Amino acid sequence: MSIIWSEDFLTGITLIDDQHRLLVDAINTLHVAATNAEPVVQNVSDLLFDVLEHAINNFITEEEMLQRLDFPGYQTHKSHNDAFNHKAQFIIQELGEGNTLANDTLMYLNHWLVEHIQLQNKAYVGFLIQNGVK
Repeated sequence: MSIIWSEDFLTGITLIDDQHRLLVDAINTLHVAATNAEPVVQNVSDLLFDVLEHAINNFITEEEMLQRLDFPGYQTHKSHNDAFNHKAQFIIQELGEGNTLANDTLMYLNHWLVEHIQLQNKAYVGFLIQNGVK
């Protein structure tokens, strides 16, 4: 099931919104490839790495902004990012062992991204904007 970009995903911070759009596109591309009648494992693996690369870049951006401005909830936000990284490593290991990308993994990525944007990021957006980040 693809993620449909929505105005609800906008944070008001251009760089982060652009990164989130890339993540939505990457996850949607992964979904199409993984649910193809005969998915090509290498293609799926490459697309998964693309999703993870976009996520990591987004985490770096967010964490640098939050740290620089001394956001009080930095550690909590970082722990959410770290939890995703841990899960991502497990998914990579599973693929490396020749397992296919399960539907529940695809659903996890969808759920994670929506939660990441609408809950975790919305918790700091006001703080960043109040401190001049656009």
